[in-house]
Amino acid sequence: MTRPYLDFYEQNQIIPVRQDLSDMGQHFARRQALYRHLGLLPALVRGRQVLEIGPGTGDNALHTASLAPARYVMVDGNPHSIKALAAKQADGLFGAVDVEVRQGNVLEMDIPERFDVVLCEGLLPPQQDPVGFLNHIARLVAADGVLVVTTMSHTSLLAETCRRTLRPLFERGDGLPALAGRMAAFFRPDLLSLPGMSRLHEDWVTDQILHPYGRNIAFTLEDVARTLGAGFDTVGTSPRLLQDWRWYKSVPESTQTEWERVADQLAGWSLSLIDYRLPPVAVDPALGRRVEALCGEAWDIHLDLKDLGDTAVLTAFLDKVVTIRDLLPAHWAPTAAALSAFLTGAPRLWRGEADELRAFRSLFGRGQQYLMATRAAPTGG
Repeated sequence: MTRPYLDFYEQNQIIPVRQDLSDMGQHFARRQALYRHLGLLPALVRGRQVLEIGPGTGDNALHTASLAPARYVMVDGNPHSIKALAAKQADGLFGAVDVEVRQGNVLEMDIPERFDVVLCEGLLPPQQDPVGFLNHIARLVAADGVLVVTTMSHTSLLAETCRRTLRPLFERGDGLPALAGRMAAFFRPDLLSLPGMSRLHEDWVTDQILHPYGRNIAFTLEDVARTLGAGFDTVGTSPRLLQDWRWYKSVPESTQTEWERVADQLAGWSLSLIDYRLPPVAVDPALGRRVEALCGEAWDIHLDLKDLGDTAVLTAFLDKVVTIRDLLPAHWAPTAAALSAFLTGAPRLWRGEADELRAFRSLFGRGQQYLMATRAAPTGG
């Protein structure tokens, strides 16, 4: 893909990011919980200038608009998203907020304004140049403004990487919607086990399993920390991963930069992203980085799977999963058991035999992670 997301979405005329809005109160409660995790309190949005990059159908924007920003600019390159946003605006769903919808690739647009809040969900990791993309959108943040981005680690993606190896079992050559329907039915027990799952199942399959992502799928919280460097300070993450036990008066005397401190903490927690079911436990950052690298190698191997004849590729993938499983400390015994069920079941399914993948069904990583940072300002005397 030359344009992550846009080429796939436009080719298939889809926007596979729809949320279940049957209970709008529940939908708003989920967004409120996210914003509180990050420290994005309503007062930071009310009366402010807000930019959202890649709002999709605008389902999440409904909540942001309810916080009454003074102006809300939405930029999306997918014409189907633009139509959905325009329809919501025409129906008055954004309320009295001054909403402006702009169509285009943010990397190619001239956006002269600077915004108090810049939101960019689900776009950063698969970019061909995520560092350049992040630096580009960070320039749109006003002084003392905040930037919210989502990240993805190979560790948090391992369960989905395993599921993606099953795609050849469902191929019939009858088009993407039919394929997504078959796989959504197969993964229904998995998705029903996931509390708070709010995306339509077919959309989840299309975006997570069928999307032709390349080797740039991961861009971690640690990567964001190192890219933003001294220009921004962290405010919060979701899940909340960071602690700071330094005496506040000693912070200006610290010899370690803010983002070096943040990066080391994030690497220590990275292994806890592999299985959302387990309480988080910090590990040696070196182990976290080692498992992340192995999960990345597994991702790269799975990209070579084309059809059911690629048994050598499947074997290489399974061997990598064995290495990952065997590195997991005792705390991750349920994760190891789930991976063992996959290691047994996947070859059986590929041979056309029945297997329920029982212990694997409820294994999910902690999905994408959110980070909010504020543009660092010089301190006054």
